[in-house]
Amino acid sequence: MHKTSPSPSRPLSGRTVKKAVFAILGSGNWEERLAELDAYPSEKVIGPLFSALCNSDPLIRWHAITGFGRVMITLTDQAPERARVVMRRFIWNLNDESGGIGWGAPEAMGEIMANVPKLANEFHPVLMHYIFDRDGKPDSFLEHMPLRRGAFWGIGRLLQQRPDLAPKALPLLVKQLQREDDPEIIGLAIRALGFINDINARSVIARFTDDPRQIDVYMDRKLQSVTIGQLARRGLETTPKTL
Repeated sequence: MHKTSPSPSRPLSGRTVKKAVFAILGSGNWEERLAELDAYPSEKVIGPLFSALCNSDPLIRWHAITGFGRVMITLTDQAPERARVVMRRFIWNLNDESGGIGWGAPEAMGEIMANVPKLANEFHPVLMHYIFDRDGKPDSFLEHMPLRRGAFWGIGRLLQQRPDLAPKALPLLVKQLQREDDPEIIGLAIRALGFINDINARSVIARFTDDPRQIDVYMDRKLQSVTIGQLARRGLETTPKTL
């Protein structure tokens, strides 16, 4: 197995860390090697992970999102305010005034908050309101569909670990689902509803069990091709039959 851990006698350059991070993310056994990120100062890993979110390889991008979840645990423990700065950077990247696009930002926010309860408690309202168009009012709604897809994925990932946030997410998911026609968003919304312990979520999911439209979804740390119907049936297996 290749090792990228730094030598304690050598100062770490940004280029060295970036090369190591990308080697880990692009490895065939990247999950096993993800722990190697812990050998580097968390703040030095953040920059390369942001760069990886813009990589042309979708697997590199998704592995970076998973990496953010791991690295931010340590950063939040060691320097909580620095961790908040990272979250605010994601928010800024999604702001029209930033001049950027914010690729991968909603997904990374969801993954981070799924792993770091302290940040979830503080920032979950921001992520949730990215998906909801309040009667045309701008607020923080992500009009760019690829980014909105990321927000739906991020909310689902958050709910997977934080079902206690379901009461806030459920009405937003249900209302916005009625307005969406993009198959990927519909599938991601159904998947998110599948993590909610509520009979109302179940009734919405049930309407999509025969939907044949196929989408790609990053689940269980793998990019998988599934139908919306499969996601709905999976959701019904995990949600309760009664309140």
